[in-house]
Amino acid sequence: MVLAALRRAQVDGPTAVFDLALDRAFDRSIDFAPDADLRTDVPDHLGWPAVEVVADAVLVDLQGVAGRHRPLLAPFVVQACAERWARDHEPTFVRWGGRGTSLHRVDATERAAALSGGGWHGDDPPGDRTVLVPWRCTYLLLEPATERNRVQGLTGLLLHGGTTGAGLGFDFSPMTDHQPSAAPHDDAHFALSLAATRELARVVPVSASVAAEYEGWRHALAGSGATGPEVLPVPLAVDLPTVDDATGQALRDRLGVPGTPLVLVVGDHAPSSNHLGVLHAAELLWRRGLAFHLAIVGRGGADARAVGERAAALRRAGRLVELVDHVAPEDRRALYGLAHVVLHPSLGEAFATTVAEARSCGTPVVTSAFGAMAEAATGGGALLVDPRDARAVADAVERILVVPALHERLASAWADEPVRTWDAYAAEAWSALTGR
Repeated sequence: MVLAALRRAQVDGPTAVFDLALDRAFDRSIDFAPDADLRTDVPDHLGWPAVEVVADAVLVDLQGVAGRHRPLLAPFVVQACAERWARDHEPTFVRWGGRGTSLHRVDATERAAALSGGGWHGDDPPGDRTVLVPWRCTYLLLEPATERNRVQGLTGLLLHGGTTGAGLGFDFSPMTDHQPSAAPHDDAHFALSLAATRELARVVPVSASVAAEYEGWRHALAGSGATGPEVLPVPLAVDLPTVDDATGQALRDRLGVPGTPLVLVVGDHAPSSNHLGVLHAAELLWRRGLAFHLAIVGRGGADARAVGERAAALRRAGRLVELVDHVAPEDRRALYGLAHVVLHPSLGEAFATTVAEARSCGTPVVTSAFGAMAEAATGGGALLVDPRDARAVADAVERILVVPALHERLASAWADEPVRTWDAYAAEAWSALTGR
């Protein structure tokens, strides 16, 4: 629509743009008399919204926060950033209305609803209908823009509205995953989001591994005459709350087998999590005569049914394997503290949260020798393996189970590393996104 208006103005002059705007503002089924005064004869349910020009501000888009097509990390990252930015910088929070054709303010109540997962119902803004017109602003996109009208509106704003944009970058899994998504439309939505991302001035990936993926995509844009955004990675926080002894004991009763080491797996049952591979490697270890208890904490994902069926078959054979749907985020430190080793042979992810959190708790890790998993293991505390080689995975877990000196060395590897807090991440991300 923006490009159409620009072309109309170039051919017929600036006033022609008003004709185009009026044509799009009203339902074409409404007939106005030839002598109608559009200032007074517009139906009440349409009306003229107020317009506010916002200059030199930072706009934080919360539209996608309540959406369905979200990277798994997004809810935690967006909430951590939005809360701290509201406290420290007082940006203008916005959302899209009018089927992705207009921007509107989001007040504190609406922001809280969005960040809690409640979101909005319907297309129109829930409160003030005043349309915001940004000028010389910085627009921050916290999650991929996956709605076609919103992508078109955002692209028009960034190309022709005197505003620059920046966004967080989570992952390229729809493009790089070893198998298609269980919901093909998710892959299509991601591809659509790249049309908006290419017009941003900066993108801030959550890890160096994701940054490499964005750099590769940015290099490919040269074929279409575009340069793409500057890529400025800022790694996520790893800051687990402390827990009391009672919490640890409750988890021990829920998961532990007295006298048997716990091998812990954390993550959903997506194919990339490789939980079927985990169960296969565990069976290899049990057949070698090793005694341990395997617990997989996570739910959802395309492999959930297959993982459940395989785990049930192993239990019928007398294996100590448990599937746990959920452990509260505030209890994760206690969870990692119960484990003798954390097994995380992922096939790909944006930021290996499980690896980073386990290492910060002093729990040895077996993880993949590439991508964000190897990046999170930088500095020690983990054995790196080919996640597709079940024997290699089993061998690494066995070494940690049967060699006390290796377990002790890995457990102490991260003892001197500073804790990276969410305050630090939010501050660094704000600086990278806004250049301020």
